[in-house]
Amino acid sequence: INWTAALGLLDGLSVYDRQALQQLAVLHIDQGMQTLFAGRFTSFIGLPTTAMFHMPFTVLAFEVSVQVYRTLSLLAMCLSIILTGFAVPEPMRWRAWLVGFTCLLCWNAFSFSLRLGQVDAWVLLCLAVSVLAVSRQWRLAAGVAMGVATLLKISPGWLLLYGLMKRQWLVVAGTAASVLLGLLLSALPRHGTELVEFFTVVLPALGDSPLHVQNQSLGAFLARLTTSDVQLTTFVAGTGRWKLIGVLASALLLAMLYRQTDKGALNACELATIIPIALLAGPLTWDHYLCWAVIPVMLLAARVSIRGLCCLAVLLLPLAFPVVYPGADAIAEHAWYRVLTGLQSVSMIFLSSWLILVSGQKGLGQKTGDVI
Repeated sequence: INWTAALGLLDGLSVYDRQALQQLAVLHIDQGMQTLFAGRFTSFIGLPTTAMFHMPFTVLAFEVSVQVYRTLSLLAMCLSIILTGFAVPEPMRWRAWLVGFTCLLCWNAFSFSLRLGQVDAWVLLCLAVSVLAVSRQWRLAAGVAMGVATLLKISPGWLLLYGLMKRQWLVVAGTAASVLLGLLLSALPRHGTELVEFFTVVLPALGDSPLHVQNQSLGAFLARLTTSDVQLTTFVAGTGRWKLIGVLASALLLAMLYRQTDKGALNACELATIIPIALLAGPLTWDHYLCWAVIPVMLLAARVSIRGLCCLAVLLLPLAFPVVYPGADAIAEHAWYRVLTGLQSVSMIFLSSWLILVSGQKGLGQKTGDVI
Protein backbone atom coordinates (compact mmCIF):
# COMPACT_ATOMS: atom_id res chain seq x y z
CA ILE A 1 0.00 0.00 0.00
CA ASN A 2 2.77 2.44 0.93
CA TRP A 3 4.81 1.53 -2.16
CA THR A 4 1.80 2.13 -4.42
CA ALA A 5 1.02 5.44 -2.69
CA ALA A 6 4.62 6.56 -3.29
CA LEU A 7 4.32 5.57 -6.94
CA GLY A 8 1.06 7.50 -7.12
CA LEU A 9 2.81 10.62 -5.85
CA LEU A 10 5.35 10.34 -8.66
CA ASP A 11 2.53 9.89 -11.18
CA GLY A 12 0.68 12.95 -9.90
CA LEU A 13 -2.15 10.98 -8.29
CA SER A 14 -3.73 11.66 -4.92
CA VAL A 15 -2.60 9.16 -2.29
CA TYR A 16 -6.23 9.04 -1.10
CA ASP A 17 -7.70 8.19 -4.51
CA ARG A 18 -8.44 4.53 -3.81
CA GLN A 19 -9.61 3.59 -7.29
CA ALA A 20 -6.61 5.16 -9.03
CA LEU A 21 -4.14 3.55 -6.63
CA GLN A 22 -5.84 0.17 -7.01
CA GLN A 23 -5.41 0.34 -10.77
CA LEU A 24 -1.80 1.38 -10.29
CA ALA A 25 -1.16 -1.56 -7.95
CA VAL A 26 -2.74 -4.04 -10.38
CA LEU A 27 -0.63 -2.62 -13.20
CA HIS A 28 2.72 -2.67 -11.38
CA ILE A 29 2.28 -5.61 -8.99
CA ASP A 30 -0.39 -8.20 -9.89
CA GLN A 31 -4.12 -8.91 -10.08
CA GLY A 32 -4.21 -9.81 -6.40
CA MET A 33 -4.06 -6.10 -5.62
CA GLN A 34 -7.74 -5.81 -6.56
CA THR A 35 -8.52 -6.71 -2.94
CA LEU A 36 -6.63 -3.64 -1.71
CA PHE A 37 -7.77 0.00 -1.67
CA ALA A 38 -11.34 -1.15 -1.04
CA GLY A 39 -11.84 0.22 2.48
CA ARG A 40 -10.35 2.31 5.27
CA PHE A 41 -7.82 -0.22 6.47
CA THR A 42 -6.83 -1.67 3.11
CA SER A 43 -5.99 1.77 1.70
CA PHE A 44 -3.38 4.42 2.33
CA ILE A 45 -4.44 6.41 5.42
CA GLY A 46 -1.18 8.00 6.55
CA LEU A 47 0.17 11.48 6.11
CA PRO A 48 1.53 12.22 2.62
CA THR A 49 4.96 12.34 4.25
CA THR A 50 4.79 8.56 4.78
CA ALA A 51 4.26 8.05 1.06
CA MET A 52 7.11 10.48 0.33
CA PHE A 53 9.40 8.43 2.55
CA HIS A 54 8.77 5.37 0.35
CA MET A 55 9.45 7.12 -2.95
CA PRO A 56 13.11 5.95 -3.26
CA PHE A 57 11.92 2.33 -3.19
CA THR A 58 9.77 2.83 -6.30
CA VAL A 59 12.96 2.97 -8.38
CA LEU A 60 13.09 -0.83 -8.09
CA ALA A 61 10.53 -3.36 -9.26
CA PHE A 62 8.08 -4.24 -6.51
CA GLU A 63 9.41 -7.76 -5.89
CA VAL A 64 12.96 -6.44 -5.50
CA SER A 65 12.00 -3.40 -3.46
CA VAL A 66 10.14 -5.57 -0.94
CA GLN A 67 13.28 -7.55 -0.17
CA VAL A 68 15.44 -4.43 -0.04
CA TYR A 69 12.94 -2.72 2.24
CA ARG A 70 12.77 -5.69 4.63
CA THR A 71 16.56 -5.91 4.80
CA LEU A 72 16.94 -2.21 5.52
CA SER A 73 14.12 -2.37 8.07
CA LEU A 74 15.85 -5.19 9.92
CA LEU A 75 19.10 -3.23 9.94
CA ALA A 76 17.23 -0.19 11.26
CA MET A 77 15.76 -2.30 14.08
CA CYS A 78 19.22 -3.57 15.01
CA LEU A 79 20.64 -0.05 14.90
CA SER A 80 17.79 1.18 17.12
CA ILE A 81 18.68 -1.38 19.76
CA ILE A 82 22.38 -0.48 19.56
CA LEU A 83 21.68 3.26 19.90
CA THR A 84 19.32 2.67 22.83
CA GLY A 85 22.07 0.71 24.57
CA PHE A 86 24.32 3.76 24.41
CA ALA A 87 21.71 5.68 26.42
CA VAL A 88 22.49 3.30 29.30
CA PRO A 89 25.52 3.69 31.62
CA GLU A 90 28.44 1.70 30.28
CA PRO A 91 28.49 -1.04 32.97
CA MET A 92 24.89 -2.02 32.09
CA ARG A 93 25.01 -1.73 28.29
CA TRP A 94 25.60 -5.39 27.60
CA ARG A 95 22.56 -6.30 29.64
CA ALA A 96 20.44 -3.75 27.76
CA TRP A 97 21.71 -4.99 24.38
CA LEU A 98 21.12 -8.61 25.36
CA VAL A 99 17.54 -7.86 26.36
CA GLY A 100 16.97 -5.75 23.24
CA PHE A 101 18.17 -8.36 20.77
CA THR A 102 16.30 -11.08 22.68
CA CYS A 103 13.11 -9.05 22.17
CA LEU A 104 13.98 -8.64 18.48
CA LEU A 105 14.25 -12.40 18.10
CA CYS A 106 11.25 -13.34 20.24
CA TRP A 107 8.56 -10.67 19.92
CA ASN A 108 5.93 -11.31 17.29
CA ALA A 109 5.63 -7.56 16.58
CA PHE A 110 9.10 -7.45 15.01
CA SER A 111 8.66 -10.36 12.62
CA PHE A 112 5.08 -9.33 11.79
CA SER A 113 6.17 -5.78 10.96
CA LEU A 114 8.94 -7.07 8.69
CA ARG A 115 6.54 -9.39 6.87
CA LEU A 116 4.06 -6.56 6.31
CA GLY A 117 6.71 -4.07 5.23
CA GLN A 118 5.52 -1.54 7.82
CA VAL A 119 7.30 1.66 8.88
CA ASP A 120 7.81 0.55 12.49
CA ALA A 121 11.56 0.12 12.03
CA TRP A 122 11.95 3.77 11.06
CA VAL A 123 9.70 5.00 13.87
CA LEU A 124 11.72 2.85 16.25
CA LEU A 125 14.97 4.30 14.93
CA CYS A 126 13.72 7.86 15.42
CA LEU A 127 12.60 7.06 18.96
CA ALA A 128 15.97 5.48 19.73
CA VAL A 129 17.77 8.57 18.45
CA SER A 130 15.49 10.72 20.64
CA VAL A 131 16.25 8.70 23.75
CA LEU A 132 20.00 8.69 23.08
CA ALA A 133 19.99 12.44 22.35
CA VAL A 134 18.13 13.19 25.58
CA SER A 135 20.63 11.08 27.55
CA ARG A 136 23.41 13.26 26.09
CA GLN A 137 21.41 16.48 26.60
CA TRP A 138 21.17 17.04 22.83
CA ARG A 139 17.67 18.41 23.18
CA LEU A 140 17.28 19.94 19.73
CA ALA A 141 18.36 16.72 18.01
CA ALA A 142 15.97 14.76 20.22
CA GLY A 143 13.12 17.00 19.13
CA VAL A 144 13.94 16.66 15.43
CA ALA A 145 13.94 12.85 15.71
CA MET A 146 10.63 12.94 17.58
CA GLY A 147 9.17 15.08 14.82
CA VAL A 148 10.20 12.64 12.10
CA ALA A 149 8.64 9.77 14.07
CA THR A 150 5.41 11.78 14.33
CA LEU A 151 5.36 12.36 10.57
CA LEU A 152 5.55 8.60 10.02
CA LYS A 153 3.01 7.68 12.70
CA ILE A 154 0.95 10.15 14.71
CA SER A 155 1.19 8.32 18.07
CA PRO A 156 4.73 9.62 18.88
CA GLY A 157 3.10 13.05 19.10
CA TRP A 158 2.55 12.19 22.77
CA LEU A 159 6.28 12.83 23.25
CA LEU A 160 5.77 16.37 22.00
CA LEU A 161 2.89 16.82 24.44
CA TYR A 162 5.11 15.77 27.31
CA GLY A 163 7.87 18.10 26.12
CA LEU A 164 5.36 20.95 26.37
CA MET A 165 4.37 19.83 29.87
CA LYS A 166 8.02 19.82 30.93
CA ARG A 167 8.71 23.16 29.21
CA GLN A 168 11.54 21.61 27.22
CA TRP A 169 11.48 24.35 24.60
CA LEU A 170 14.50 23.15 22.60
CA VAL A 171 12.91 19.71 22.28
CA VAL A 172 9.59 21.27 21.30
CA ALA A 173 11.29 23.56 18.80
CA GLY A 174 13.11 20.66 17.15
CA THR A 175 9.91 18.62 16.93
CA ALA A 176 7.87 21.51 15.58
CA ALA A 177 10.55 22.41 13.00
CA SER A 178 10.80 18.88 11.59
CA VAL A 179 7.01 18.40 11.53
CA LEU A 180 6.44 21.74 9.80
CA LEU A 181 9.18 21.05 7.27
CA GLY A 182 7.69 17.65 6.49
CA LEU A 183 4.20 19.08 6.11
CA LEU A 184 5.49 21.86 3.86
CA LEU A 185 7.21 19.31 1.63
CA SER A 186 3.97 17.36 1.42
CA ALA A 187 2.13 20.55 0.48
CA LEU A 188 4.08 21.19 -2.71
CA PRO A 189 1.87 22.71 -5.44
CA ARG A 190 1.01 19.40 -7.09
CA HIS A 191 -0.05 17.74 -3.84
CA GLY A 192 -1.11 20.60 -1.58
CA THR A 193 -4.74 19.50 -1.43
CA GLU A 194 -3.78 16.09 -0.01
CA LEU A 195 -2.69 17.57 3.30
CA VAL A 196 -6.05 19.30 3.62
CA GLU A 197 -7.83 16.07 2.70
CA PHE A 198 -5.93 14.15 5.36
CA PHE A 199 -7.03 16.46 8.18
CA THR A 200 -10.57 17.06 6.92
CA VAL A 201 -11.55 13.65 5.53
CA VAL A 202 -9.10 10.85 6.32
CA LEU A 203 -8.35 11.63 9.97
CA PRO A 204 -12.01 12.14 10.99
CA ALA A 205 -12.88 8.86 9.26
CA LEU A 206 -10.32 7.12 11.45
CA GLY A 207 -11.77 8.64 14.60
CA ASP A 208 -13.84 5.59 15.51
CA SER A 209 -11.05 3.01 15.43
CA PRO A 210 -12.04 -0.64 15.01
CA LEU A 211 -12.39 -3.06 17.91
CA HIS A 212 -10.58 -5.67 15.79
CA VAL A 213 -8.21 -7.81 17.88
CA GLN A 214 -5.22 -6.39 16.00
CA ASN A 215 -5.97 -3.04 17.61
CA GLN A 216 -4.12 -3.26 20.92
CA SER A 217 -4.97 0.21 22.18
CA LEU A 218 -6.54 0.34 25.63
CA GLY A 219 -9.81 1.71 24.24
CA ALA A 220 -10.15 -1.16 21.76
CA PHE A 221 -9.44 -3.74 24.47
CA LEU A 222 -12.06 -2.23 26.77
CA ALA A 223 -14.55 -2.18 23.88
CA ARG A 224 -13.95 -5.89 23.22
CA LEU A 225 -14.48 -6.67 26.91
CA THR A 226 -17.79 -4.84 27.14
CA THR A 227 -19.46 -5.21 23.76
CA SER A 228 -22.22 -7.73 23.21
CA ASP A 229 -20.79 -8.35 19.74
CA VAL A 230 -19.11 -11.76 19.44
CA GLN A 231 -17.41 -10.93 16.14
CA LEU A 232 -14.11 -9.38 17.23
CA THR A 233 -12.27 -9.66 13.93
CA THR A 234 -14.24 -7.01 12.11
CA PHE A 235 -13.06 -3.62 10.90
CA VAL A 236 -16.62 -2.33 10.73
CA ALA A 237 -17.56 -2.11 14.42
CA GLY A 238 -15.87 0.77 16.23
CA THR A 239 -14.71 1.29 19.79
CA GLY A 240 -17.23 4.05 20.50
CA ARG A 241 -16.77 5.94 23.75
CA TRP A 242 -14.09 3.52 24.91
CA LYS A 243 -11.51 5.18 22.69
CA LEU A 244 -11.96 8.36 24.74
CA ILE A 245 -11.62 6.42 27.98
CA GLY A 246 -8.40 4.88 26.67
CA VAL A 247 -7.02 8.31 25.82
CA LEU A 248 -8.06 9.72 29.20
CA ALA A 249 -6.44 6.78 31.02
CA SER A 250 -3.23 7.36 29.08
CA ALA A 251 -3.39 11.08 29.88
CA LEU A 252 -3.70 10.14 33.56
CA LEU A 253 -0.60 7.94 33.29
CA LEU A 254 1.21 10.85 31.65
CA ALA A 255 0.18 13.15 34.50
CA MET A 256 1.39 10.57 37.03
CA LEU A 257 4.74 10.41 35.25
CA TYR A 258 5.01 14.20 35.31
CA ARG A 259 4.21 14.32 39.02
CA GLN A 260 6.63 11.51 39.83
CA THR A 261 9.64 13.00 38.10
CA ASP A 262 11.87 16.02 38.54
CA LYS A 263 10.32 19.16 37.08
CA GLY A 264 13.68 20.10 35.57
CA ALA A 265 15.50 18.39 32.71
CA LEU A 266 13.99 15.56 30.74
CA ASN A 267 15.78 12.22 31.08
CA ALA A 268 15.94 9.17 28.85
CA CYS A 269 13.90 6.78 30.99
CA GLU A 270 11.22 9.43 31.40
CA LEU A 271 11.01 9.95 27.64
CA ALA A 272 10.95 6.20 26.96
CA THR A 273 8.09 5.74 29.44
CA ILE A 274 5.85 7.77 27.14
CA ILE A 275 6.18 5.15 24.38
CA PRO A 276 3.98 2.44 26.01
CA ILE A 277 1.63 5.19 27.21
CA ALA A 278 1.25 6.37 23.59
CA LEU A 279 0.64 2.79 22.48
CA LEU A 280 -2.13 2.43 25.05
CA ALA A 281 -3.67 5.75 24.01
CA GLY A 282 -4.05 4.75 20.39
CA PRO A 283 -6.85 5.00 19.50
CA LEU A 284 -5.40 2.88 16.69
CA THR A 285 -2.46 0.72 17.79
CA TRP A 286 -1.92 -2.19 15.44
CA ASP A 287 -0.14 -5.07 17.14
CA HIS A 288 3.07 -4.56 15.13
CA TYR A 289 3.44 -1.08 16.71
CA LEU A 290 4.32 -2.85 19.96
CA CYS A 291 7.91 -3.38 18.80
CA TRP A 292 8.48 0.28 19.76
CA ALA A 293 8.26 -0.82 23.40
CA VAL A 294 11.67 -2.47 23.17
CA ILE A 295 13.24 0.91 24.02
CA PRO A 296 11.66 1.35 27.48
CA VAL A 297 12.14 -2.36 28.14
CA MET A 298 15.90 -2.02 27.54
CA LEU A 299 16.16 1.01 29.84
CA LEU A 300 14.15 -0.75 32.54
CA ALA A 301 16.24 -3.92 32.20
CA ALA A 302 19.37 -1.87 32.91
CA ARG A 303 17.97 -0.73 36.26
CA VAL A 304 16.40 -3.80 37.82
CA SER A 305 17.88 -6.77 39.63
CA ILE A 306 18.09 -10.30 38.24
CA ARG A 307 14.81 -11.07 40.01
CA GLY A 308 13.35 -8.00 38.33
CA LEU A 309 14.55 -9.24 34.95
CA CYS A 310 12.72 -12.52 35.52
CA CYS A 311 9.55 -10.62 36.43
CA LEU A 312 9.97 -8.46 33.32
CA ALA A 313 10.32 -11.56 31.13
CA VAL A 314 7.06 -12.98 32.51
CA LEU A 315 5.33 -9.63 32.15
CA LEU A 316 6.30 -9.39 28.48
CA LEU A 317 5.65 -13.03 27.61
CA PRO A 318 2.42 -12.22 25.68
CA LEU A 319 4.49 -10.18 23.20
CA ALA A 320 6.20 -13.36 22.06
CA PHE A 321 2.94 -14.62 20.57
CA PRO A 322 0.53 -13.28 17.93
CA VAL A 323 -2.72 -11.77 19.16
CA VAL A 324 -5.43 -14.36 19.70
CA TYR A 325 -8.19 -14.53 17.06
CA PRO A 326 -11.10 -16.25 18.85
CA GLY A 327 -14.04 -17.15 16.64
CA ALA A 328 -17.55 -15.90 17.29
CA ASP A 329 -18.65 -19.31 18.59
CA ALA A 330 -15.77 -19.43 21.08
CA ILE A 331 -16.56 -15.92 22.31
CA ALA A 332 -20.24 -16.76 22.73
CA GLU A 333 -19.44 -19.89 24.73
CA HIS A 334 -16.49 -18.61 26.77
CA ALA A 335 -16.64 -14.89 27.49
CA TRP A 336 -13.19 -14.95 29.12
CA TYR A 337 -11.72 -15.40 25.63
CA ARG A 338 -12.21 -11.66 25.30
CA VAL A 339 -9.42 -11.16 27.83
CA LEU A 340 -7.03 -13.09 25.59
CA THR A 341 -7.50 -10.52 22.84
CA GLY A 342 -5.78 -7.83 24.90
CA LEU A 343 -2.93 -9.54 26.73
CA GLN A 344 -0.43 -7.32 24.90
CA SER A 345 -2.37 -4.26 26.12
CA VAL A 346 -2.19 -5.59 29.66
CA SER A 347 1.58 -5.96 29.29
CA MET A 348 1.80 -2.30 28.22
CA ILE A 349 -0.26 -1.23 31.25
CA PHE A 350 2.08 -3.00 33.66
CA LEU A 351 5.17 -1.83 31.77
CA SER A 352 4.00 1.80 31.88
CA SER A 353 3.19 1.57 35.58
CA TRP A 354 6.55 0.02 36.42
CA LEU A 355 8.41 2.64 34.41
CA ILE A 356 6.52 5.46 36.12
CA LEU A 357 7.53 4.07 39.50
CA VAL A 358 11.23 3.95 38.63
CA SER A 359 11.33 7.17 36.62
CA GLY A 360 11.19 9.25 39.77
CA GLN A 361 14.21 7.49 41.22
CA LYS A 362 17.72 8.74 40.70
CA GLY A 363 19.08 7.04 37.60
CA LEU A 364 22.27 5.07 37.33
CA GLY A 365 25.27 6.81 35.89
CA GLN A 366 24.27 10.38 36.59
CA LYS A 367 27.90 11.22 37.38
CA THR A 368 28.83 10.41 33.79
CA GLY A 369 25.94 12.36 32.33
CA ASP A 370 23.98 9.27 31.22
CA VAL A 371 20.77 10.09 33.01
CA ILE A 372 18.30 7.24 33.08
